[in-house]
Amino acid sequence: MMRSTHNFSRTVPTLALSVVLLSACGNNEIVSTGATGPELTTSQLRDSAGQNGTAATGNAQADSAQVAAGDVNAKAANEQGANATKEPIDLASLTMTVYKSPTCGCCSGWVDYMQAEGFAVNSVDTDDVDSIKTKYGLTSPELKSCHTAIVDGYVIEGHVPANDVKRLLTERPSIVGLTAPGMPMMSPGMSSRIPKDYDVLAVDDRGRTRVWSAY
Repeated sequence: MMRSTHNFSRTVPTLALSVVLLSACGNNEIVSTGATGPELTTSQLRDSAGQNGTAATGNAQADSAQVAAGDVNAKAANEQGANATKEPIDLASLTMTVYKSPTCGCCSGWVDYMQAEGFAVNSVDTDDVDSIKTKYGLTSPELKSCHTAIVDGYVIEGHVPANDVKRLLTERPSIVGLTAPGMPMMSPGMSSRIPKDYDVLAVDDRGRTRVWSAY
């Protein structure tokens, strides 16, 4: 008995379904894309599907690149806005008043150091520095040092480095001020102009502290 043979042909409604059917049926058979559409070979359909996939991938990559570029531009704009609100410190327009004991050598050393760093300093000798500390809200004994300075409304207690004071005047946080409790040996005004081995603390109006700088 002779077995009849014929090419497989099937009509499918969409390009996507045609590709699926063609994968199962062979590499180069004729498939109709619709009642009124042209007949395409399986190779042509695969090429068309590949082109569509490549285009979709390219569009997705372009969208991702645009999003990434947008994020970078937004970050740069935010940084520029933050920097724009920080004006340079005009130290010449500010006077720092330092209350200290007339016999405190390290207090005088810190005054000289701050003047060398560009601050205008008015030094006031007093035998009752503690009352000055209380007046400006520094009441905890653990936070006190030998001298107390006031600049632009902030309290600077003890041997605080000049860069910390400059940063304070630039950022202007809502705090009472800065303190270097006790008399750190490796601090400006003591044994080293370069601060070492101690912390500078920020103090708020409730007496709470956080580390402002660690040396």
